[in-house]
Amino acid sequence: MPSLRRKGRKAADLARRAGPQLRLSTTLDDFVLAEKLSSNAEQALRSKSEELIQRVLSQGPLAGPNPNLSLAQRIWSLQAADSEPSVRSESHISARTTATSGWARWLAARSKRCRVSDACDPCSRPHQVESATTCPANFQHQNPEHLSTEAPSPPEALERDAEQGSADAQFELGASCATGLLGVRDEERAVHWYTLAAEQGLAKAQFSLGLCYKQGRGVAQDLGMALKWFTRAGNQAHAEAQFQVALCHLHGEGVKKVDAAKAARWLKKAASRGHSRAQFELGLCHSKGLGVPREDFFAFIQFRAAALQDLEVAEYQLAGCYHRGIGVEKDMALAIDWYTRAAEQGNSGAQYDMAVCYLTGDGVVADVELGMMWMQRAAEQGSAQAAAFLQD
Repeated sequence: MPSLRRKGRKAADLARRAGPQLRLSTTLDDFVLAEKLSSNAEQALRSKSEELIQRVLSQGPLAGPNPNLSLAQRIWSLQAADSEPSVRSESHISARTTATSGWARWLAARSKRCRVSDACDPCSRPHQVESATTCPANFQHQNPEHLSTEAPSPPEALERDAEQGSADAQFELGASCATGLLGVRDEERAVHWYTLAAEQGLAKAQFSLGLCYKQGRGVAQDLGMALKWFTRAGNQAHAEAQFQVALCHLHGEGVKKVDAAKAARWLKKAASRGHSRAQFELGLCHSKGLGVPREDFFAFIQFRAAALQDLEVAEYQLAGCYHRGIGVEKDMALAIDWYTRAAEQGNSGAQYDMAVCYLTGDGVVADVELGMMWMQRAAEQGSAQAAAFLQD
């Protein structure tokens, strides 16, 4: 430790010569600065920052200032400018998967149809999300996680295995009935097979059965039963089920009353497993103090995690954080970058804010033509502000 402290003091001396923006005071800060100047700075800083963030989360709200949170924020500000562009490219996680089961591939080769999103889309509200009580958009399973990569097997073998009690076969047979992959769509039969698999404790079947009850597909709609099966799957670390449980408590579906605190706990579980919508909704909860203490830095962390998975509403929120300095130091270059990413995905709010930036020269070189182009796009996407601007 003494050698590290000497290294830290030496690094601090170098930093003082470099400029006031890198000046730190305590021994721990000196050590952090030394790590920043070392060859593995980015990894070390990220690890330290995440460790401190988790420590703060585990401690919960404190009566006074939280030194761990303060230090985590300072570490983040040190590394953000250098790491942001590269972090996105290196940590990018696609929200789409391409796995299909053996029998599904066998059948798809004949039928040329292997889309199953209709059976798994619990909501389809607009993409623009403005509050944590808004249902997430286009929650889909175009290629659901349950599909395996085992050797192809014909439907006859699948049904035989299901009849013999195989939970996986029962589930896949239920999915085929729900989507018509075997030729005829039969949602009631799908519920039958989902139920058999779910009662054996198969998490993905419990989740799908919960969706059937939530949407009233193949069975009478029953939000209480939906919550029951989502909870069972969620207790087995099924991230999407955990997210659905959170939405039930957030929207008061299948429960006696809204419970934002319980919703936030389930959002944390799903977010910790990389669920982008859960990360986004948890960020909104932190930004509004909904079920959790209001903390802009935690909101920023969650928005950023979701944005790195190409979730456009999270990209828009992250851009706003950088634009206004909410939870992170203001950085117009990064704000414009994230506005652009969200705008290119069709987010009308991002398109409008991009237009304003170009028209006013806020963070970019003023460009009236480009600004009007983004304003027109925003209006076409339904932005009332953009439409009003164009009418003036």
